[in-house]
Amino acid sequence: MKKKVISKNTIKVGKKSYTEEKYWAMFPSDRIITARTRKLTMEDFFNVGEVVLILLAGFLLLKILLDFSTGMQALSELDTLLRGY
Repeated sequence: MKKKVISKNTIKVGKKSYTEEKYWAMFPSDRIITARTRKLTMEDFFNVGEVVLILLAGFLLLKILLDFSTGMQALSELDTLLRGY
């Protein structure tokens, strides 16, 4: 069943944008229901993209450090084998 929308407005509270809908209740009554949903902006998408890029950079650094650690361990074992300790 479709909502009987009375009004639909875009409001801004601080830096956040909301879509506010006023509609009649489903059952026969005199109530008006107000629903406010968050409206996504391009700034929100850029913030998510920034976090994803920072996480990828962190994982890449961890992988490089782990590979370097493994390589140094292999060189250390090769050195001990060559020296005969």
